Amino acid sequence: MAQAKILTVGGTNYEMIDDTARTNATTALNNAEYNRQGLIGKYPGQSLATLLAGEVSGSATIYDALHKRVQAANFSGMRVGDYIDVPLVSASNVAAQQSVRFLLAHFDPYYQCGDSAKGHHIAFIASAPVAVAKTVTGAANDSFLMWNTANTNQGTADVKNPYLNSNLKAWEKLFEACLPEGLTKYLLTQRVLLEERYSASGALGDSNSWSWQDIGKVWSPSEMEVYGCPVWGTKGYSVGFDCQFDLFRDTFRGKMPLTDDYVFHAVFGRDTAESKGALMEILNIILARKQDPIRAIVIKNPIETPEREMEKGTVMDIKAETDAGELLNIEMQANSFSFYQSRALFYGGRLVNSSLQGGEKYDKMRKSIVVSIIDGNLFPELDSCHNIFAVREKNSGLLLSDRVEFHFLELQKIDVTKPVRSLTEVERLGAYLKYASDEEYQDYVRQILSEEDMDMTENTYRKVSQDELEYERREARLKYQLQYNTEISVAREQGLAQGLKKGEAAGLKKGEAVGLKKGEAQKQREIAKAMKESGAEKEYIAKVTGLTWEEVEML
Repeated sequence: MAQAKILTVGGTNYEMIDDTARTNATTALNNAEYNRQGLIGKYPGQSLATLLAGEVSGSATIYDALHKRVQAANFSGMRVGDYIDVPLVSASNVAAQQSVRFLLAHFDPYYQCGDSAKGHHIAFIASAPVAVAKTVTGAANDSFLMWNTANTNQGTADVKNPYLNSNLKAWEKLFEACLPEGLTKYLLTQRVLLEERYSASGALGDSNSWSWQDIGKVWSPSEMEVYGCPVWGTKGYSVGFDCQFDLFRDTFRGKMPLTDDYVFHAVFGRDTAESKGALMEILNIILARKQDPIRAIVIKNPIETPEREMEKGTVMDIKAETDAGELLNIEMQANSFSFYQSRALFYGGRLVNSSLQGGEKYDKMRKSIVVSIIDGNLFPELDSCHNIFAVREKNSGLLLSDRVEFHFLELQKIDVTKPVRSLTEVERLGAYLKYASDEEYQDYVRQILSEEDMDMTENTYRKVSQDELEYERREARLKYQLQYNTEISVAREQGLAQGLKKGEAAGLKKGEAVGLKKGEAQKQREIAKAMKESGAEKEYIAKVTGLTWEEVEML
């Protein structure tokens, strides 16, 4: 059915549909969605040929349009992950491949950098490895390329850089000839600070210097460009120039901080081998059990993930039992520190109460341990980030019992200006928990992981942080709590106002006023109970209802 665009009134035409406004609105909506996808690591990319189609006219090509954009430093509308499909003019050095898809990896990664400053540019990375032709020197298994065939990784007296002497570099020069001239004429020659490994006296096991070198218009990405840190290279010579491309940054990870209680529980509170392994890793560090480690653990309240879990609230402390029978309560707390010491004490008491079965003697009481990880400064009067409390005689310090113990790890007390190796084990753990999702501290985090045995923790975190569902559930929970708490707060204020108005109008006697007060207190307890069941923070419930934290806790 056709739409009427013009309305004529009294001989005057009025435009009913503004196509420009509609197009702009659609573009804005699409851009917002693409930005959302980018934040959660789900952006599929768009064809640059399509995006820039309006800028290609006459005999111009997509390469011409990109070049103009770069010269003008105009990257508007383009995103990391967008792509360009490049047809090959020759397949003599590739395995019958007709085209290569190149992904936009980074804008201006080397702008004004190096011993010879570069202008504006865009870095592209092949979306998949390019298969090498069998005829290429060093080709193996019909598609892969050996670095060299001499089982060594050395430079020469003339060219001391192993990369420049490799079969890989030789093939990259051949591959450049497979690209269309319309593209290669715009490609910049990359110049980098390159590792050297050469000694006239014999082969070296590691790099021993570096130098500025031209590596051509086509090159393989370095470890720094991909991982943001050296993996196989010599650490002293592999970090001098390159930076990690945005294409390889885990942007979604930044939306999943381990200091969020839900994320923390999603990593450490599941009834899976990975989650329990990660929990044991951090507990062995906090409890100083690396010499006598916890080797098995049972999570008593594993996190559940029903589709509508947010509507019934979720308890975010982790209850567990070790292979030695120890009972644990582990919690991540990022805000609302009021009365937190009382909360920890309550948790400890609850564990002690459950440590004996009916009829068991007191000497069978199992050890109860409360572990509180605080994204804050709970004890400003104490310098240490890790403080351990027990039940002791006030004057002498004599331990009453070793059956209950409280550990507090305060993350904001950790000084990350110190070198990683100067931190204690528990400080390194705390720094990891605090900054695992922070882009600015990723090098520091990688150093921590190289010092501490937390592979299971890191792998489990990566697995969870790459799951879009976890992010969406977290956002849904926060949205639901905010909406519910707001509604309760408004209802309370309205109810109090109405009650006060009615009371004043009736001229209540003292006895009646007391009765009203009691009724109001009961109503507040009912509201508090509903808020608690919804998953609202206990401190917030106390603030809204006027009840004490202890009263809320007992509901």
